Amino acid sequence: MFNKAIVRKVGPEIKNGLTTQSSGPPQWKKALMQHDNYCNTLRSLGLELFVLDSDPKLADGVFVE
Repeated sequence: MFNKAIVRKVGPEIKNGLTTQSSGPPQWKKALMQHDNYCNTLRSLGLELFVLDSDPKLADGVFVE
């Protein structure tokens, strides 16, 4: 079972990220709230989070592999 997770903060560059949605580019403020909920869920499952800073060169960089 996993007990650690790596996440990256969401930066304003997410608006330039790839999307399959027809509703327009990703919304930064909405993505911030969604990412915060995601991190809280991981913590509630007992995972220790390692949080990386956002990277302006990586519009899709919030997805850490």
